[in-house]
Amino acid sequence: MFPSADDILFLNRASGAVEWMDLLRNALVRCHGPAIEVELQRPHPGDAFGFDAGADADEAATLRIDDDDGAPLARLRLHVPGHADVGNALRPHLGHLAALLALERARQKSHLADLLVDLSYILLFEEDLGTLLQGVIGYIYRRFHLSLATIGLIDPQSGQLSLRAFAGESRFPLELGHSWPADRGITGRALRTRAAVFVADVGADPDYIEGNALTRAELVIPIRHRGEILGMLNLESPAAESFSADARAILDLLADQIGGVLHLTMLKLRLQEVNDATQVMVSELAALNEKLRRANRRLAATAMRDTLTGIGNRRGFDLGLRRAWAQARRRRHSLALLLIDIDHFKAFNDRHGHPAGDACLRSIGQAIRGSLRGDDIVCARYGGEEFAVVLGDAGREQGMLVAERIRNAVRALALPHPDAPGGRVSLSVGVAAATPRAGTPAAELVQAADAALYRAKQNGRDRVEIDGELPDAQRAQA
Repeated sequence: MFPSADDILFLNRASGAVEWMDLLRNALVRCHGPAIEVELQRPHPGDAFGFDAGADADEAATLRIDDDDGAPLARLRLHVPGHADVGNALRPHLGHLAALLALERARQKSHLADLLVDLSYILLFEEDLGTLLQGVIGYIYRRFHLSLATIGLIDPQSGQLSLRAFAGESRFPLELGHSWPADRGITGRALRTRAAVFVADVGADPDYIEGNALTRAELVIPIRHRGEILGMLNLESPAAESFSADARAILDLLADQIGGVLHLTMLKLRLQEVNDATQVMVSELAALNEKLRRANRRLAATAMRDTLTGIGNRRGFDLGLRRAWAQARRRRHSLALLLIDIDHFKAFNDRHGHPAGDACLRSIGQAIRGSLRGDDIVCARYGGEEFAVVLGDAGREQGMLVAERIRNAVRALALPHPDAPGGRVSLSVGVAAATPRAGTPAAELVQAADAALYRAKQNGRDRVEIDGELPDAQRAQA
């Protein structure tokens, strides 16, 4: 019978997605014979895997595998003749494969961040503009395995693009200084829309002008500084996979940095004519350095931050809770969890509108963050109008004290809410605490806090309730 306990054990020991797939194939062949098909499909750029497929008429099953935030990681297709239920049997055991795929995606993002750092060194420390642009375009061409890559700058007098750097081959002349109309092809579309244009299949795009026979996908990004378009970064690849969403974001940021460097260069030339270059160049270079530092910080923080409230998001909460749970288990400390819900928030949104609702969420998020001590582990927006707080080395009593402090802080905001019993915005809070033990999942703590939150709502809202569900051996001591 598939999957057996041994099959699951071996799958969960796999160190990578490829090894996991090999183990799955071997197990299926052993159980059902060689006439099987097993395929793991990663999403192409722009493909959201927008389906929830199961077994179909030809006994094939397609299982979608998502990251913790719901983003599609891959889909697993199984064809096992005579055993259409294999997909349903395997579905509950895909967690380790999802973790392996998420790690694979994280490594890809790290690879792209390293690429940005490498290119930033070229931009910051190469003084000759021609050498700088050729170094950037050559590096991109090699790292993304492109068929053609060019940088063209717009001539202020003629409005045409002038080729300033290139890598690869084209049926058009590739000579530095060669000019062509800026309004042609996909480049022209990017110029008209003043935005990056990504074409996953150039054969289906009427604006595409063939330059390299190997090209299947094209990405054109305007190079600009303070709203002024200075040129175009044109990248062509034999495969659309070269331009994933993460890669496009990195390249877009790079184009902005190139724009900053171009601006500095042209500014230097003008200031050399009037002998006033030094102070302006120092200022612009400092701004460019700061922009790079901010960009690097954003790359690290964005994935874990809720953009509306400025505190952690659900992904940050899940990761933080897992780490806190493991740490508390090692140290044999207790852990407290607060689940917080804004009372009658839908009615608030309906009466005041979504902008006011967003402002309310921001105010409450900051009030929660401001009510916490310095060593609190996690503060996050858990859902639409729900928040979560994890307190390290804290029991039920500490959890109740912090919960009341948060509830009173929101009361002090005195946000008007005519549809609430008290006439102002209030919170319901569920508190749970436990000392983790080996084999006990953190999900039990979440369930207990959620049950306490439910009681707080049932008992009239604007109150704090403590859990009463965890076994005594797991309950934290206050």
